Amino acid sequence: MLLAFTVIILTAIAIYDLRFHRIPNHLVIFLWVIAIVMRRPSPNALLVVIFLTFGYLSWRFLKVGAGDIKLLLVVILFLLPYHQTLLFLFNFAISALVLAAIYMARFRTLRIAIPLAPAISGGYFLIIWPFIVTGK
Repeated sequence: MLLAFTVIILTAIAIYDLRFHRIPNHLVIFLWVIAIVMRRPSPNALLVVIFLTFGYLSWRFLKVGAGDIKLLLVVILFLLPYHQTLLFLFNFAISALVLAAIYMARFRTLRIAIPLAPAISGGYFLIIWPFIVTGK
């Protein structure tokens, strides 16, 4: 049941980000609360510091949106088990490349803001798809 709420919230965030290029903070906080209710283990302090540093540098120098970074941190640190982090990052990268290709074909440039929430959601959906299909 909580997995269904997670899918619904991530889908809503992805659609909202596609339309308005913003990610509502209250939905990211709601995902964090769902993760707490799902009793996912809290990450260790070193992992949090590493991801926050990476997020800050991405925001500062790569112009990645702060909402995208917050959503990515919640998904990686709180929604996914640790052993699936690398698979998620791979799925996220593939989803982001597909999204960039779509934007490149549509706008003929990559000098525009690309919403990353659909790629973050897509990476998460690819991880949980077997659980949804098998029901385990």
